[in-house]
Amino acid sequence: MLDLNLLRTLVVLKEKRNLKLAGVKLGITESAVSKQLTRLREQLDDMLFERTTNGLEPTDYTLAILPTVEQAIRNIDNLASPTSFTPEHFKKTLTIAMPAALLEHRGIVIYNHLVNALPNAEVKLITWEHNSQRAIATRELDAGLHFWSDERSADIHQQVVCEDLLVVSVAKTQNVQWEDVKNWPFLRLNVHGWSEYRRIYVEYSQRSAVEFDYKLETDNLAFAKKLLLQGKVASVLPQSLLGEDLKKVVTPNGLEMPVKWVLNTNVANRSTPIHKVVHRAITAAFKESMESNA
Repeated sequence: MLDLNLLRTLVVLKEKRNLKLAGVKLGITESAVSKQLTRLREQLDDMLFERTTNGLEPTDYTLAILPTVEQAIRNIDNLASPTSFTPEHFKKTLTIAMPAALLEHRGIVIYNHLVNALPNAEVKLITWEHNSQRAIATRELDAGLHFWSDERSADIHQQVVCEDLLVVSVAKTQNVQWEDVKNWPFLRLNVHGWSEYRRIYVEYSQRSAVEFDYKLETDNLAFAKKLLLQGKVASVLPQSLLGEDLKKVVTPNGLEMPVKWVLNTNVANRSTPIHKVVHRAITAAFKESMESNA
């Protein structure tokens, strides 16, 4: 196989017609250029250049192969130096799935940050469904926002966008302590993809000898908040989704469980420029929302 550097030498020699001048352009000595030319002649079985009063004159064979050699070098250089990514030039559809509760509570902020980062893209934010993980793994879906999961497919890359806590939550109007709340009926927010965390949190709380009395269940965050606002009902929710109407209850025995929101994407796309732009935009959106609720 021909060395790429030898092919570059062939092109430069045709341009400069002189061993010394070729060496200056290539950053090597005249002797090194001469040795490379000798190797080329042996490998290609042709003189390649003849010495004349006007310098090195390419043979017919050299002139015949040069266009192919020059194109091959350009192709390799393009692979080594890919075209830079400009967010303004991205005009494709970007579809991101997330739990309905997150979409309802933070969807607007996330959407605005994505549109600002990718002004000419068509941004679609949809609800995370039972088949969303498979769709991300097969690249039918660009990305998804959800909690970190040890059970995710190996085809999915998870990158943290925000640290969060699962906390016991009640209406802000309730002037109560943990001793009051622990005996209240609890509401379970049922969202696709949260079953693993519900199971982990139950185990987490049971280690502290605490069991919640779940009497209610819904898959709608707005309805869940209405139930909490109207009476003595509590729920375990991500702190980032409490908003202005709910508050966390200070609990003993470490009942606040750390969780992480992550951007899920196909593992082959984790280093792409568009993934980096999307991750930065969503991270900024979470930071803005967390600060506004602080």
